[in-house]
Amino acid sequence: MEKSVCALGFFDGVHEAHTRILTECVAYARAQGIKSIALTFEKSPAEYFGKKIKYLTSLSHKKELMLSLGIDEVVVLPCNKETLSLSPEEFIDNILIRKLNAQALFCGFNYTFGKNAEGNSVVLTELCKERNIQVKVMPCMTDYGVTVSSTEIRMALSKGEIEQANSLLTRPFEVRGTVCEGKQLGRQLGFPTANIYPDNIPDLPYGVYATKTVIDQKEYASVTNVGINPTVNDNNLRIETYITDFDKDIYQKAIKIRFYKFLRPEKKFASVEELQAQIATDKENSTNYFKELH
Repeated sequence: MEKSVCALGFFDGVHEAHTRILTECVAYARAQGIKSIALTFEKSPAEYFGKKIKYLTSLSHKKELMLSLGIDEVVVLPCNKETLSLSPEEFIDNILIRKLNAQALFCGFNYTFGKNAEGNSVVLTELCKERNIQVKVMPCMTDYGVTVSSTEIRMALSKGEIEQANSLLTRPFEVRGTVCEGKQLGRQLGFPTANIYPDNIPDLPYGVYATKTVIDQKEYASVTNVGINPTVNDNNLRIETYITDFDKDIYQKAIKIRFYKFLRPEKKFASVEELQAQIATDKENSTNYFKELH
C-alpha cells in the first residue's frame, strides 16, 4: 500500500488555520515523495448525535478547496456508528495505519477523535510515538486578536460582519445553489433577479449585501437580498441576487454568490415603488463599495 501523510480534521470552511494544516501536510509529503491525504467526515459527528449544524462549506466545496491547496486525495469517512465507536487506538490502527499507511500526521491543537472524542492531539501524539508515526500539531491561530475557527466565522456571519468572516476564511464567504424561477417581481421592477433556496447555510442577518456572482466561471458584480421579502408577504427564506450588466436566462444554472459587505437590514416598504427606489440605491451602494476596494 502506498505511503501517505495525512491531515486530520473536519475542516468546515477550510479557513486560514485549516489551510495552514493542509499546506504543511502537502509540503511534508512532497519533500518525502509520498502522497498527501486529507481525512475528514461526510458530516460533523455532532450532527450524527442530533445537533443541527449549519455548514460553512458543503462536502463538495470543501473537497474542491482542499484539492486546490495541493492535497492529492480527500478521504471521506462515513459518519456512522461503526466509525464513531472506534477507540483512539482502533482509529489509528484500523484507519490511519491499515487503510492509509500514514507515516506522518498533521492536525490542529483542538483535534479530537475516537469514541466519545476520547482522543485529542496529546493522545494522538503519544499513541503515534509508540507506532513510529510523526505528529505535527498546529497551535491556535489568531487574526487581529480573533481566534481563527469555524465557530468564530459563523458568529461573525450571524452579526453581518462579513469582512471579519472573510478575513478568517482568507476568501469571500460563498453560497452555492441552482437558480429557481421566482415570482418575476424583480423583472417587473426593472431589476431581474436570480433566486436560490439554500437548505443549509450559516445564519445571516436578513438584508442586502454587496456580492459577486459566479456564472460559468465568470464573476459579475451583484447586490443580494437574504430574507423573506416582507413587502410582498413571501415567507420562504431565499437568496435573491440582482446581477449588474447581465441579462441572460440562467434558470436551472448552478451559481456561486460571494459575500463582501452587509449594506442594510431587510425592511417592509409601503409600496412597490418605494421598494424599486431602494433597489436602485442598493445597486449604487454595492457598485460604490467595489469601486472603493480597487
